[in-house]
Amino acid sequence: MFTFSLILYILVKKENFYYRQTLPQINSRERLAFLKTYFSNENRENIKAYLEINKDVSIIEDISAGSNASTLIIMKKDGTLFFRKYAFNDDGIKLKNQVEWIEKHFDDIPLPIIVGKEEGYNYVTYDMKNLGNGIGMFKYIHTMPLKESWNILKKH
Repeated sequence: MFTFSLILYILVKKENFYYRQTLPQINSRERLAFLKTYFSNENRENIKAYLEINKDVSIIEDISAGSNASTLIIMKKDGTLFFRKYAFNDDGIKLKNQVEWIEKHFDDIPLPIIVGKEEGYNYVTYDMKNLGNGIGMFKYIHTMPLKESWNILKKH
């Protein structure tokens, strides 16, 4: 699945003037895939949703890992850093389930603090507090001994 991570400026016309919207970095192959998608009307609603989701933040880094959801480090206008996760269509439904799981098990195990969430007709997104000293579950599970990783996953 093509990701929206690339360096590109898109001019979005809004109220008779243009906003410059930065899309995150990646390589020329993905940039070309984005342009092809954008100008062919393929997944046009997803692109519009992406721009809307990220209109008021600066994207610092794309740290997406092993799913069809995208994970970004973002900076809000006040300078605070957050993690933002989003997905579209069927993957958005999976992400909604993830949010519900995090909220259900928040008191049981160390989990990210969800500071905001939103559901649109074709997307789900949520922001997590950046504690500065945390490590992502993907990295944690892949650096622990196999047996311990499975025990953590099976337990919850």
